[in-house]
Amino acid sequence: MKIYLDANVFDWIVDSPSDTDLLGLIESGLLTAVVAADTAHEIHRIPAGKDEKRVRLQAVLMSHFVPVAPTHVPIAGIARAGLMRAATSFVMGLREKLKGAGIVGLDSNHLINASREGCTQFVTFDKGLLRKAAVIREILGVECAEPGEVVRRSNINVERGAG
Repeated sequence: MKIYLDANVFDWIVDSPSDTDLLGLIESGLLTAVVAADTAHEIHRIPAGKDEKRVRLQAVLMSHFVPVAPTHVPIAGIARAGLMRAATSFVMGLREKLKGAGIVGLDSNHLINASREGCTQFVTFDKGLLRKAAVIREILGVECAEPGEVVRRSNINVERGAG
């Protein structure tokens, strides 16, 4: 299963004793994780007052998720770094549909990147996005789930395959 990690999932990976479950599934190849340039950009922009947190999140990003995927919805700083693809009219149409559903900004970008990278799951703790899971699935064909749910489902699939 191919999953896209929202920036807020990195906090969980760093702080949770269950982090090895998700990372273990990724390292074993049972899950393929995508992190796009805009998520990395979000992590790198954590304010100076939170240096320790930023360094810890960057370490996880660098050790498990580099190289990052280019973004499909360019942001100025990312565009200058060359980590983008041109936003097509199709992508901009998706952005408008998400905007109509009340999903804007980086959330919209992350979801579009997940869809365009062929991910089946968008992994997040964002309650607003989780509440809008049905409309996201309708627009993009991507399921939204919390990390623990993705780990649980993956473990069930492994058990079924082993039995």
